[in-house]
Amino acid sequence: MSIYEYDEELHIKTMMEIGREEGYETGRREGLETGRQEGLETGKIIAYHDAGLSISDISARMNLTSAQIENVLQSNPSE
Repeated sequence: MSIYEYDEELHIKTMMEIGREEGYETGRREGLETGRQEGLETGKIIAYHDAGLSISDISARMNLTSAQIENVLQSNPSE
C-alpha cells in the first residue's frame, strides 16, 4: 500500500470536522453580537423609562411594539 493513497473516508471526516468548527465559531460570533445588541437595546429602554417616557413614547422612538417594551421592563424591574 502506498503512503500516497487517497483515503476518501478520512477526507470526508476531516472536511466535516472543519465545517463543524467553522459553524461553531460563526454561531458563537453571531450570538455574541446579538447579545450585545439586545443588551444595548434593553439599556436604552430602561434609560428612557427611568427618564419618565411612556411605553408608547419608547415604542415610537425605538420602533418596537409596546409588548416588546413591556417585556423588557418586566424582565428588568427598576430598583
